[in-house]
Amino acid sequence: MDMIREARQVFDLMKDVAEECHNWCQAMLAYEWIGRTLHAAHDYENAIKAFKKMMQLSWVTGVPEYEVKSFHCLAKQYFYLQYIEKSSFYSMRFIRGMLENPASCQRTIAEQLFHNKLRMSGKTNKYEREGFRLHRLEENKFIDCTENYENAFKIITDSGEL
Repeated sequence: MDMIREARQVFDLMKDVAEECHNWCQAMLAYEWIGRTLHAAHDYENAIKAFKKMMQLSWVTGVPEYEVKSFHCLAKQYFYLQYIEKSSFYSMRFIRGMLENPASCQRTIAEQLFHNKLRMSGKTNKYEREGFRLHRLEENKFIDCTENYENAFKIITDSGEL
């Protein structure tokens, strides 16, 4: 149990640093591992919260791989809590690779809450204010999450994808 507690502390630190640096892909990875750690500790309710946060960040950043991964993780947590209907819902979304419609109320509200929370905390930077997302670069290459955001933003705005 001590190793789980230590792992949770490390992943919480990773999340804090990633959020402070606005490195949302690393934050998604941290939430994934926080959720896995909570799952290992049999804290399924809080694991669900971590995986939902990962899903919210996937919507904000436009990284569909993490959205699908969050469906898989949520299905497993709901299964362990014996919420079979919810587990089946997320399992089918995972199996079929179904993404949330960008115009859905749930997704729109989650994205707005994320941006409002950033504005309220005063932690926005020019990329969030301008609606910056991780978009595809020229030649359909995705921006590496660890890449320098300023250079990525310049490439995207020069290519006219924003």
